[in-house]
Amino acid sequence: MAKVLISFLGAVNDRRSYWPANYLFPDGKVITSSFIAKALKEYHSIDRLILIGTAHSMWEEVYREIGCDGVEDDFCSELFDRCLSSNHTESHVSAEDVATIERKLGKGSKVIIIKYGLNDEEIAYNTQAILGIEKYLNSGDKVYLDITHSFRSLPIYLMNCLIFLKNVSKKQIDLKSISYGMLDVSKEYPTGKKDAKGNFCEFYTPVVELSKLMEVQDWITGAYNFQEFGNTYKIAKLMEAQGEQYRSVIKPLRKFAEVKNLNYISDFKSQIQGLYPLRQTGSLPPLGQMVVTPIMRDFLNEFSKDIRYSTFQYRMAVWHQSHHNYGYALMLLVEACVTYCCEEMKMDYENYDDRKLIQRALVFTENDKKVSDVINKRNELTNKFGKELFDRFLSGKNDKGMKVAFKTQNQNRNTIAHLNENPKSYKEILYELKEGLALFKEFLDTKIVSKF
Repeated sequence: MAKVLISFLGAVNDRRSYWPANYLFPDGKVITSSFIAKALKEYHSIDRLILIGTAHSMWEEVYREIGCDGVEDDFCSELFDRCLSSNHTESHVSAEDVATIERKLGKGSKVIIIKYGLNDEEIAYNTQAILGIEKYLNSGDKVYLDITHSFRSLPIYLMNCLIFLKNVSKKQIDLKSISYGMLDVSKEYPTGKKDAKGNFCEFYTPVVELSKLMEVQDWITGAYNFQEFGNTYKIAKLMEAQGEQYRSVIKPLRKFAEVKNLNYISDFKSQIQGLYPLRQTGSLPPLGQMVVTPIMRDFLNEFSKDIRYSTFQYRMAVWHQSHHNYGYALMLLVEACVTYCCEEMKMDYENYDDRKLIQRALVFTENDKKVSDVINKRNELTNKFGKELFDRFLSGKNDKGMKVAFKTQNQNRNTIAHLNENPKSYKEILYELKEGLALFKEFLDTKIVSKF
């Protein structure tokens, strides 16, 4: 485990160096250097360097200031000439030059030459080079990122690539800091030293810590995980790091995710109630309020406390289908149909025997056509709905004449749940699910006026 600084280089110039700057860090420490990577290396006690730049970058200063502690040798001037003559179409910096610089930097440090990023091909090249940084990192390494120099597009791109690696790499990369040396505002931060004319002649360059960007990204990831998958683990983890004042909602958030992932629908509605406090101002940290609260409100508006249980199941089926959890959606749609019939017949939809009887009356197998209780319940349903509407509930068709109602959905559900043989392709089942949800809206969604 090591501290690794990843830094960009700016373009080479005729001076053969950057202007010296008094880098002022957030804790008040000042380090004077013409090269911010060198100042950051000292400030953070960096073990290894990964330096990124084009062939036209200031590689000579890297070699001289960091590799040789300010001492110039013959290679310095030769490298300067090669960097100065390089441009976006032609590089004169060789692989041997890169190896020489790396040897001087020592301790497994790396030099990465990238392109200007002027077109898709160059951006693709840079992407591969930047994502390839992962192989130079070890599990548990603490990464410090400097985005002071180079074209503005490149540090921003690298920052997002590193955030991506932080989230997906098996190496558990710890992105500790994002630094930016604000050279443009140095004139606004005089040290107090004046020249003979009484003018300020020495200035500080603030080094700004931008690690807050990582927190923003974490909240965006948490909101995305909830919006796309109903996963609240990330949000709970983020709130846990915010302090004791949010403890009361952390447990409901975790339980919600566990019940949802289990598809334990009988407990899911009660777990949704535990999310209601998150709609209120102050229930989340400021960033959470900006990113998560609007998404949470939209979700909870779909699942009001006052809707019928069949409507709740139906809307959950729609929600799962829109989030590509097709097996859950299919199961919930079938269960919503059974619940709906129980509700209409004034039966206890939570009672297993009542639900089983309704389901048998809906499926109506050859064996059940000989069972008086099932026959009677089937007749009651027909009378309650009316034959035409009940037929639509059981075998209704979409605009293309395909049957997509209860019988179709139940058959597909059994295929998925019990691995039954079915000549349909998965695309047909998904299409029928989508069409079935549209058909059953008139029965199951209480926003629609009941037909009976």
